Amino acid sequence: MPRIAKSPIIAEIAAHGHVLTPGRYVGTEEVEGNGDPFEEKMQRLVDELHAQFAESAKLEQAVKANLKGLGQDPSLIGSLGFSTFSRYNLQYESWHFGYN
Repeated sequence: MPRIAKSPIIAEIAAHGHVLTPGRYVGTEEVEGNGDPFEEKMQRLVDELHAQFAESAKLEQAVKANLKGLGQDPSLIGSLGFSTFSRYNLQYESWHFGYN
């Protein structure tokens, strides 16, 4: 069980630059990664995200077709649909994090 409290000695506090943030003295055990380098893992996750966005767009079109078949106006869905948000969000993330 990780330690949740500690009374550090003055020398230990000085070694931490007199910073009293609890995380410097108590915390959880180190969690081992799966061994994948961050860059590879991030690229894999971004690739999965792109595939999921593409699938989302296909599903949105199928839902709109079904709505149209039921006599409903599917154009109302696109104005606030998930794919619209997803495309915007992906563009923002591509710009913000330098993906492309």
